[in-house]
Amino acid sequence: MRGFLTTSALVMAMAAPAVADDAAFLLGVSRYDNYDRVARATSILGSVDDLKDQGFEIFQLGNGDWTDVRRNLRGFAAEAEDASRLVVILAGQFVTDGNQTWLVTKEARKPAT
Repeated sequence: MRGFLTTSALVMAMAAPAVADDAAFLLGVSRYDNYDRVARATSILGSVDDLKDQGFEIFQLGNGDWTDVRRNLRGFAAEAEDASRLVVILAGQFVTDGNQTWLVTKEARKPAT
């Protein structure tokens, strides 16, 4: 499924002409301090060159903690305001409350049971 979603994102990104205002945010977390490892979650970063070739400004991070993620998100958000095309690819552990879903950064603690 992960491969299908990444491929779909790249195909959609390539459907429109390259514009300098395009932005892509890629975050893959495979190694966690308190969660099981997610095999190949950082392999999504292999899409970076294809996206650059399509004219995207890239914001990427592998196995980052919240401080690193926040810094990259701020840069992406600033670029995204004027972007013609956006790509967001996330891979790793996700948690949900039934209504909202979040990607867990590497240092996240498991909830108390």
